[in-house]
Amino acid sequence: MDNEFSSIGPLLMGAMTALSKRTRARLAAAGIDITPDQFALLDLLSRHEGRLTQSELADMRDKDKSVLMRQTDHFEALGLVTRSVSSEDRRKKTLVLTPQGRRLHAEAKALIDGLMLELLRDVPPQKLQGFLKTLAEIREKAQQS
Repeated sequence: MDNEFSSIGPLLMGAMTALSKRTRARLAAAGIDITPDQFALLDLLSRHEGRLTQSELADMRDKDKSVLMRQTDHFEALGLVTRSVSSEDRRKKTLVLTPQGRRLHAEAKALIDGLMLELLRDVPPQKLQGFLKTLAEIREKAQQS
């Protein structure tokens, strides 16, 4: 069993590296100039439209706040996000995708979803669901440490 456990980290990291490389290539081929990490940021903003502060986003992405600030400043300069006063607390600013940011996210998401369908088309649904459940459990336990 030790061999099985010791291979989990390298397998996950290898899969992530290969997936990131394929995603970069797919986005670049379509003329979409964002990285998989930047897509993940846009995706979170899309799913939590107007409800996340920069600090909350940094916590969700497990990123240093200064790194995330540079990313959001870059997105703001490109016209992809704006900062807006929170409706819940006027002292806070939330990040909101602009129409251009929503379009870019939708285009990138369609390409990435298509790539995932290609990669997973031969995996039986039950096997995929079991894998996703196990992966979520690993992530949850690792975040508790």
